[in-house]
Amino acid sequence: LGTVTYIGETDGVYSFSVKSATRGSDEFVFKTSSTTSTKSATVTYAAGSVFDQTKSTIVAEPTTIDADGVTTSTVSVTMYYASDSSKLLTGYTGLELARKDGGAIVGTVTYIGETDGVYSFSVKSATRGSDEFVFKTSTSTSTKSATVTYAAGSVFDQTKSTIVAEPTTIDADGVTTSTVSVTMYYASDSSKLLTGYTGLELARKDGTAILGTVTYIGETDGVYSFSVKSATRGSDEFVFKTSSTTSTKSATVTYAAGSVFDQTKSTIVANPGSIDADGVATSTVSVTMYYASDSSKLLTGYTGLELARKDGTAILGTVTYIGETDGVYSFSVKSATRGSDEFVFKTSSTTSTKSATVTYTIGAEFDQSKSTIVADPATIDSDGVAASTVSVTMYYASDSSKLLTGYTG
Repeated sequence: LGTVTYIGETDGVYSFSVKSATRGSDEFVFKTSSTTSTKSATVTYAAGSVFDQTKSTIVAEPTTIDADGVTTSTVSVTMYYASDSSKLLTGYTGLELARKDGGAIVGTVTYIGETDGVYSFSVKSATRGSDEFVFKTSTSTSTKSATVTYAAGSVFDQTKSTIVAEPTTIDADGVTTSTVSVTMYYASDSSKLLTGYTGLELARKDGTAILGTVTYIGETDGVYSFSVKSATRGSDEFVFKTSSTTSTKSATVTYAAGSVFDQTKSTIVANPGSIDADGVATSTVSVTMYYASDSSKLLTGYTGLELARKDGTAILGTVTYIGETDGVYSFSVKSATRGSDEFVFKTSSTTSTKSATVTYTIGAEFDQSKSTIVADPATIDSDGVAASTVSVTMYYASDSSKLLTGYTG
């Protein structure tokens, strides 16, 4: 199989040089012109262990994989003989990968095999980190290296991964916050939490600009948390995004007009404070609220604001909500009954300590057409004894169908 070259004889020792470019073996006997030896000697031509450091290579593809214990990188080693760098070193058994720093390998390495002089290894890891690999024969370690990084994956399982907002509704005061929590599982192994991912983002499901302000808090035990707040009423329906994937699941945070107002700065005013008790004349009760969480911010857009009597009894007058303009909530108040109402205002959670009173009085303005004055009798003796009765009946100028009663003065 090999190539044999006779060297010569020295002191009765005949020497031959044997080499081979082909793996295998020759079991040699020696022969004279008349006799062949029964004894033999074997030379095996094995794959060498000493490779050329310059030409031999190690390559990892891909260089970064998900640390999910499933995804793999292939590390390929090609060796050339140190004695002849033009010749591939094939058929070597026992080739190994090792960390360049000599430490324990983070991932799991499996030898695949050799094809056409390329020795292949499969590498995977369930732990984030990296391995800088060198390759080793029984006698040599490569100076070249290839690194495989085990990263938090960007492809998550859509079914098992979740997004949750708590609470789902907050005051639109620019202070109160909701926490949006994202938990991801690997698409390659949905039983494994996708931890350590950097660059996770929230986005609106409809692709438009986020209304609120989103701040990333951090990750704890595989839960990625974001703080959300807004100074503007409305809502955001959030999805979460990695560098390669956007969630199909979503969570909505609504920014509502708050129900908790600042008792000191919020106000209630009645104008005028006194009206005719004619069921027509009105007083306007105006309420201005400021957030308890930020008393510099008007609490606008609240729906369901109510007036109530401070003493908790039934309101004497009739109250009609007019609406809100620039943060001022207005109510119209009238009454056909004399008396008064001391009003407070109420949200779903808070009642004001401040109050405003509207008094319903006898009116001083009467209807000239319908009001009457009658003397009976119209003529009496001027004796200082006889009397005539003058009777006055007044009707409200604001409602001539209503008697103006109880007027004093």
